[in-house]
Parts: sequence; structure tokens; C-alpha cells
Amino acid sequence: MAAREHPYTLQFAMEVTGLSSQAVRHWRGVLPPLKGRSAHHPCFSAGDLLALKVLQAWVEGTGGRIGRLEGSAAELFTLCAEESWSRIEQSFLAHDLATGRWELIADGTVLRWPNGAVLLPIGLLARELSAQLFGSRGPGLQTPLEFPLMGVSGNVPFKRSATAKGRAQ
Repeated sequence: MAAREHPYTLQFAMEVTGLSSQAVRHWRGVLPPLKGRSAHHPCFSAGDLLALKVLQAWVEGTGGRIGRLEGSAAELFTLCAEESWSRIEQSFLAHDLATGRWELIADGTVLRWPNGAVLLPIGLLARELSAQLFGSRGPGLQTPLEFPLMGVSGNVPFKRSATAKGRAQ
């Protein structure tokens, strides 16, 4: 995977999540999505950092052992990497205790887990992480345009100005 998709180092992941080096070392040995990740090169995406924050909240909230999530951690990392950030920010995350499955839950959803589930505030965690990583500008948000928008109609010839030719495409 490209370094651009995974721009964060293990050290940065520890700083953002507040996890100790001992905890991270243990988690890297237990959780399949973390096995083989470099300790010195960028190999974590924003989604990976969010998954780590969710796991941390799960462990702290339940008092459970991280090893209990060994079989379901890959699904969590995939969910955090593939779901849109805006959907995540508006959701809660349910961890079904019977099946180990992770599910985003929208506000107002009727909850039905006969064997119990752990609800985590993934939206809050994502907003906190977004503020840490991107400041006031969230991930994927467009930077302000350098010129005002204008309406055009019909065939409008486009010619690049001399000043724009030297800019990166």
C-alpha cells in the first residue's frame, strides 16, 4: 500500500491513542491486523488509528482482555478503513458479544441483541481523532478554492494562464 494511504508511524499512533509501548507491543502480538506492522516506518492509516481508539475504548469500558478480540479485530479495521468518515462520525458502534461482529448503528435504531452487545461512541472517537489529525478541517474536506466560482453556459474556451502553467497538476 502506498505510504500516502498510511502516513502514520507506530510512535504517532501511540501518541494519538495514549497507548503505552507495552500495550502496543502486546496488541501487535495478539491482533492479526497489527502483526507485521513496522515499528519505524509509516504503516497506519487514519482508519487504523480510529480502530485502535475503538479497541482502547472497548478494553477500558469492559475491562476485557484484548485477546478476546483476536478473531474480530480484522473486521473492525476493515470497517474503519472502508466506511465513510461522515457516516462513522454520526454513528455508534455495536460489538455483538455472541458473534463478535461489529456494526455501525445510526441514531434512533432499535437495538436487538439477545446475547448482549457493547455499544461504543465511535462517532465521538472519530471526531476527536479528526481534530487531532486535521485540526478544524476534517479528512477529505476540500480546501478553500483559490478563485471564486462563476457560472458558464454554452461553449466556453478554456486557456490556461501563464501563471498556472508552472503549478503542479
